[in-house]
Amino acid sequence: MDSIDFNAIKKQAMQMRAAEMSRLEGIAAERLWLVGRLMAGSVKSGLLGLSQALRPLFSWNPRPLNH
Repeated sequence: MDSIDFNAIKKQAMQMRAAEMSRLEGIAAERLWLVGRLMAGSVKSGLLGLSQALRPLFSWNPRPLNH
């Protein structure tokens, strides 16, 4: 019966775990970037809508009309 090299197995497991953690960090960074872009787009759309709604309030001209 062959002997089991626990140290080699542990070393390989630690390397595999480090590689998986690195991969997950990349995925999390990509998703965070995407969520940030989507939120920025939503905020921009909301601000544009608000500016269109407020524009008439700031474009009022109190001068009398010339008839």
